[in-house]
Amino acid sequence: MWGYLDLAIPSLISLVSFAAYTAVSNELSYLRSAVPYTGSEDAHLLNKEYVYVEGTVGLSGQGGIRVGDIEGVLYEHRLIRHYSTFSEVYEDWRHQTQSVGTIFKSVPFYILRNNKRVALVPKLHSLQRGVDLTVATTDFTPPNLNLGQQALEVLRGEKHVGLETVEKILPVGAPVTILGQLRQTTPPSIIVPENPRLPYIITCSSFSSYLRSRATFQNICWAFSCISLSICFLAAGRRMWLWYIRRWRKREYKRLRQIRKQRERDERKRLEGIPGSYPQAPTEKDQKLRSMSHL
Repeated sequence: MWGYLDLAIPSLISLVSFAAYTAVSNELSYLRSAVPYTGSEDAHLLNKEYVYVEGTVGLSGQGGIRVGDIEGVLYEHRLIRHYSTFSEVYEDWRHQTQSVGTIFKSVPFYILRNNKRVALVPKLHSLQRGVDLTVATTDFTPPNLNLGQQALEVLRGEKHVGLETVEKILPVGAPVTILGQLRQTTPPSIIVPENPRLPYIITCSSFSSYLRSRATFQNICWAFSCISLSICFLAAGRRMWLWYIRRWRKREYKRLRQIRKQRERDERKRLEGIPGSYPQAPTEKDQKLRSMSHL
C-alpha cells in the first residue's frame, strides 16, 4: 500500500484541484451572466434577471448597529482562545489559536449610488464570502492562574495564554457589491436567487476585481491539477520503466543461462569425440591397483 504513495498523492491532489477548478469555472460562468443594475431606469430587469449592484452602504429605516463610534449594518463578534503546546520536535512551546464562538448580526440596508437609493439588501443570516469587515474593537484577557495551576499546565504540555475578543463591522459608507436576483419592491431589493446554482454574493470589492480574483483562483487550481497530473504520469512512467528493466534483466539472465548450458553440452560432445580426453569412470581393476599403491 505504502509503495504506491508516489501515485496516490499526486492523483488525489489532481482530482481535488480539478474539482475546485470545475466548481470555480461554473461559478464564473454564472457571474459573467449577471447584468448591471444602476437604478429604476433598469426596471425591465425586475423579477427575471441575475444582476449585480455596485455602490456604498446606506442605512434603512431600521437603523444600524453601533460599536463605539462606528455605525454599520453587519456585525461579527469572535472569541478566540490563545494557548501554547509543547512540541517535542522543536523542543519549544508553539503558539496556537482556537475559535471558541462567533456571533453574527445584521440589519437591512440600502445600496447607494450618488446618495440615491438603488436597491435594498434584506437582513442576512450569515456572513457572506468576500465581505471584508472593519475591525472595530479588540480586547485580550490573560488568564489569572496561581503558581500551582501554572505548574499543572506545564506538566500537561498545554498552557492557556488568554482570550481575545474581536468585533468587526461593515460601516456605513463602505463600498459594496451585491450579486443576486432583483425583486419588485420600493426600492427594488436584491434577494437570494430562486435558481440554487446562481450564487448570492456580497463583497467589498468591485465586480471586476471580484471576477479577477476568482479567475486567478481558477488558474491556480488548473495549474495545480496539471502539475499533479504530470507528476503522476512521471511516477507511472518510472514504475513502468523499472518494471521493464526487471523483466528485461530476467529475460537476459534466462537467455545467458541457456547459452551457457548449450555451450556446456557442445563442449561435452566435443570431448566425447576425442579418445582419452573425456574423464572415464574408474574400473574395478583401477580401484584395486589404487588401493594397493597406498599399502
